Amino acid sequence: MPRVPLDSHELAVKPPKAAAPKVDQTLKTSTLSNGLTVMSVDSASAISSVALLVKAGSRYETGVSAGISHFMEYMAFQGTKHRSPFAMVRDNALRAISTKCSASRENALYTGEAMRMHLPELLSTFADVLSYPEFHLDEIEDIKLKYLDDAQKHAHDPEQLVSEAIHAAAYHNNSLGRPFYSDDNLGTFTPDNLREWHKTFFTANRMVLGVVGADHQELLNFVTPTFAELAKDSGFQAGEATVYTGGDVRLMQKSNKDLGGLMQFTLAFEAPSWQSDDVFPLCVLQMLMGGGGSFSAGGPGKGMYSRLMENVLNRYAWVENAFCIANIYDDSGIFGIRGSARPENARDLVSVLVGEAKAMTGNFTDEEVLRAKNALKSSIYMQMEQARLQVEDMVRQQATYGQVFPSTVLCSKIDKVTSADLQRIAKKMLTSKPATAALGDLSNLPSYSEICKELQ
Repeated sequence: MPRVPLDSHELAVKPPKAAAPKVDQTLKTSTLSNGLTVMSVDSASAISSVALLVKAGSRYETGVSAGISHFMEYMAFQGTKHRSPFAMVRDNALRAISTKCSASRENALYTGEAMRMHLPELLSTFADVLSYPEFHLDEIEDIKLKYLDDAQKHAHDPEQLVSEAIHAAAYHNNSLGRPFYSDDNLGTFTPDNLREWHKTFFTANRMVLGVVGADHQELLNFVTPTFAELAKDSGFQAGEATVYTGGDVRLMQKSNKDLGGLMQFTLAFEAPSWQSDDVFPLCVLQMLMGGGGSFSAGGPGKGMYSRLMENVLNRYAWVENAFCIANIYDDSGIFGIRGSARPENARDLVSVLVGEAKAMTGNFTDEEVLRAKNALKSSIYMQMEQARLQVEDMVRQQATYGQVFPSTVLCSKIDKVTSADLQRIAKKMLTSKPATAALGDLSNLPSYSEICKELQ
């Protein structure tokens, strides 16, 4: 290669001959004749990000079908009427198309990314798996083996175990409290049962399709015929009403090496849902409480001024971690504090976390409220910088509210949150019956009645 001096004109960046055409980045929404909602935001990116949300989660399951929504996550991109699993993987690999499915207690979310020129192939894959799944017995049996292998990992994951336990305590034997995983129910997942679940919930009126990086009219021209075979409506009525019960779930595991000799404890209360105006003060309160681990706060200065960091982790060396949790759903929510410590400190840990929960009903300084609001707004704007997160937020908001609120609108609502709002929702939450969950050596953990008494 020739040597070019650093002051050579050949290194100069030449200005473009013509300015790039301006892209209309406004959100556009349409509804197809079968009820499928289609949304898009154009961009100058060469990559298109797709998200398709289906209202089909574990909250709709019964005792017989418990865990089926999570199992369907594994069945997402298997054989269809038109393609085998191998053909699907091959076709996507040839075009560098990535796809993923993730299930939750309320929804199933199909996501994917592809070069803009291959967006039709990506959408065709989605339409294929949603409209023409086959559920072959041999494929189901293969997936069950993989599922059981992952179930072993789940059984050793303290985070997942405690999350399941706190939901079971908060919503005893109903909707959001039913088990999300199907470790003990795999035998009931037959081709017929999977087809029935798919037929009931995977209908166009329960779906929202979003794309970031596509012209809306071009998108409609392709999606309209491609998703035309989706069933319009199965006639399924609204699921079982969510009933917050509160309660206590304890998983005694003295010799669990995955816990590192620690016990974990979670204290939670009933919280506002996504449909409540109080969801904004709730999110601010979560940022204000913050928390983290005693070893690291996630980087220099990150989260160092949250209440749990200052009042718990910086004050009690025996607390391994303490952080605020908020699980918000369409019609309910749980909010609380999770912490871990050595078993001999279990009683002290409960007292500290109960004290912090009660302190939420007291005064908040203007400085900490402003800091929490700014942190929350920063988080929103930073997430919207990523197309993948932007498109997921689009479909979730559309499914929840029937519209998408711009980031500026959300942040204006956050700006209106006051210290009095935080006190009000904290007091309301603490009037609900507490939900507690614990994992590990619980020999020194106070009884549920003792915890309730200490909260009074």
